[in-house]
Amino acid sequence: MVCGRNLYAFIGVNVYGLVYHSHNKHITLHSFRHTHISLLIEAGVDIKAIQQRVGHTDINTTMNIYAHMTKNMKEKASQAFSERMKGLSEKLIL
Repeated sequence: MVCGRNLYAFIGVNVYGLVYHSHNKHITLHSFRHTHISLLIEAGVDIKAIQQRVGHTDINTTMNIYAHMTKNMKEKASQAFSERMKGLSEKLIL
């Protein structure tokens, strides 16, 4: 039975072998973790939910590591809000 840290190592070895042999690049399991978290942020998943999912004891850890991603999300949110308001104001004028 594979559990705990052994599961992490088991997955790492299997994924590493698959990726390394197919692309001849060294990609670590940590790279997959970072990509996973980045994709969750881009998908708009709540940062608190991400923090709990990945096991960071402090939300500031998640925020500090992925600050560049959350900044981009804030800019996208601002643009989406502006576009929505513009659409609503156009409907009110008509």
